[in-house]
Amino acid sequence: MEDRKSFTLVEMIAVLVIAGILAAIAVPQYMLAVERSKNREAISILKAIYQAEKMYALETEAGYTNDINKLDLEMPPAGGDWTYTITGTFTNATAVRTGGPSVRTWTVTPASPIPVCTGGTAKYCQSRAD
Repeated sequence: MEDRKSFTLVEMIAVLVIAGILAAIAVPQYMLAVERSKNREAISILKAIYQAEKMYALETEAGYTNDINKLDLEMPPAGGDWTYTITGTFTNATAVRTGGPSVRTWTVTPASPIPVCTGGTAKYCQSRAD
């Protein structure tokens, strides 16, 4: 037999099949992890809006505001993953994501400081690995 220094076609196909199987498992999990991190971003900012609204109401004695710019808060730049709004006189604050695999809205109210997800599938409304 001769001493060979290359791979056979069968060996190359086996490697490609294994790589394809690993990619088919890893890519969806990666995308889900990215979406969950984006959810955590929205939750964190909504909690900050909630706290800033409480501080604004205490400092001004004028109640809540619906103008995010009046709050002592650094918001992410416009054009990001989420659109943040305050409706009414802080009836609720929302973060809406229209891009990505699932349209969803996170909402926080003065009575409920824990953000709640609506819209989208349950898989994309999770904020941690359940």
